[in-house]
Amino acid sequence: RFLGLEVEGDAVLDPGLGLPTDFARQIVEQVGNYGEIFEEHLSPLGLERGVNSLWTEGGILYAPPYR
Repeated sequence: RFLGLEVEGDAVLDPGLGLPTDFARQIVEQVGNYGEIFEEHLSPLGLERGVNSLWTEGGILYAPPYR
């Protein structure tokens, strides 16, 4: 829903801001997800993900299910 896709007949997210329903998908498509942004801009500086990793990889980032 958040990416502007219909899921199991549920309506897509409409935050009432006048944005297109697929605004989140467009953002991720254009700039990438968090991991891609980190790798492109911070890894060249020699920084490792460390605590900025997903919790499944020993970090503290956790994205709860979106419902």
